[in-house]
Amino acid sequence: MIALQRIRQQPAKGRVFLELLINAPALFLMLYGLKCMLTLRATIPVAVRGEYHTHFRLASVTGQTSVVAGLGFLGFGLFIYLSDGPPLAENCGWPWRIGRALLRWSGLLAAICAFLTTNTSGYEPIALPAELPAIFIAKIITMIGGTIALISFLRAMFSREQVKKSLSAMGCTPLHIWWRPCAYWLPYTRFYTGFRVIYLDAAGITHRTYCVVSPALFSNAFPGTWRVRWIGSDSGRPELVN
Repeated sequence: MIALQRIRQQPAKGRVFLELLINAPALFLMLYGLKCMLTLRATIPVAVRGEYHTHFRLASVTGQTSVVAGLGFLGFGLFIYLSDGPPLAENCGWPWRIGRALLRWSGLLAAICAFLTTNTSGYEPIALPAELPAIFIAKIITMIGGTIALISFLRAMFSREQVKKSLSAMGCTPLHIWWRPCAYWLPYTRFYTGFRVIYLDAAGITHRTYCVVSPALFSNAFPGTWRVRWIGSDSGRPELVN
């Protein structure tokens, strides 16, 4: 995750420049999407079906297709822009939190739908063998998806126990620990598991914070050690009680 807090601590001129530089890809996609919808002209990657494989090339489109492509660029840029940043402040209400999540994932869904809509000619319909019923394919897909979901859930529950151990070691009492899959504030460098945590410190004061858990692969700790990293909150990370 980009260290936006460090950027905001810099002087105003440098802060504005760095934020523009970081968000340039997302802003470019959104502006280009608006341009495509206003001018009814767009250049998009199109799937071309060859004799042996399908490849992509740039093609110019006009009319309704350019509007669909513009919505795709706008949605994908919005998804990128909303997929980074620190956790929301505690004074942000649930309508804003839910709205932000809906806007983020709706942008990705719009980009996927736009890409598939403008590239329907590049793919052939999947023809299933007569001896392989569609229900069998559905069962295989469900089994694979269910296995991935189960492994992710078990990993999250194991990571949740590491958060409890970390809080207990610092003299704190966990109240609520919520798993946050695919959260926008998760760092991109490793496969982190994110949580929103409410806990009591040694003085009985309630705190709200966020944390991520990952295997300590590059440390001197023994194999199997998992690291809990507190990434930001209004009240700060838990401190060790002597």
